[in-house]
Amino acid sequence: MVSLSGLPPQGQILEIGCGTGQTTEPFAHRGYRVLCIELGERLAAVARSKLAAHSQVVVRTGAFEVWPGEEGAFDLTVSAEAFHWINQTNAYRKIARRLRPEGALTLFWNRHVQGEGFFETAHEVNRREARELFKEHQLELLR
Repeated sequence: MVSLSGLPPQGQILEIGCGTGQTTEPFAHRGYRVLCIELGERLAAVARSKLAAHSQVVVRTGAFEVWPGEEGAFDLTVSAEAFHWINQTNAYRKIARRLRPEGALTLFWNRHVQGEGFFETAHEVNRREARELFKEHQLELLR
């Protein structure tokens, strides 16, 4: 995302629906300034706790649709697993106004891959290459 979006080293990121901060953390560790808008109070509390060591990260609780935001303030807007939950009638226009002229939008989701043998093959590769990911009982199941 950083290289494709052209995010500058001191870039400002708007994250829509940060949840527990899982996507936010790598940006925070790299020193990016991040403003997270999270609807869920409990999720926002977890994110604040997890990201407490990063003073350049702010987590606000509320709906993106009513958040006023500053025009032209962000280099990148990110939403992982959350964008489909917001009212999209005006969302793209609102994001465009909050981005700087050279800013970028990144939306992404997990998607389960279907297909015969995929999960078995993936587990075999993980078992062989990343044994620390599996507890001993999981390894036994895969043998």
